[in-house]
Amino acid sequence: MSLSAFLQVPELQERYNKLKKYFFLRESAYDVTSTCQLRCDGCYYFEGDKHTVTDNKDPEAWRHLLQHERERGVTYVNLAGAEPSLVPGVLRACYETIPLGTIFTNG
Repeated sequence: MSLSAFLQVPELQERYNKLKKYFFLRESAYDVTSTCQLRCDGCYYFEGDKHTVTDNKDPEAWRHLLQHERERGVTYVNLAGAEPSLVPGVLRACYETIPLGTIFTNG
């Protein structure tokens, strides 16, 4: 069914009108840190070698990165990594640059 045919159904048109205000969301995901205070069974983060990288805990570097991401059109960030809440300065810089998003935390 094409969008124009879809919108000919009044109930579907109404639902579409409620949702279209969220169509500006364009997301991207970032591993914020490789530090974690836990080692949970089944945690995927410590599989492979991505947890061996050197972290960038500089909030200004993150602000600069996300300013470029915002210019690229990103409007929603997914902040993950081992435990993002262990770098609150980075999270604040991310929020101040792109305020919409999700923090994936074990807390």
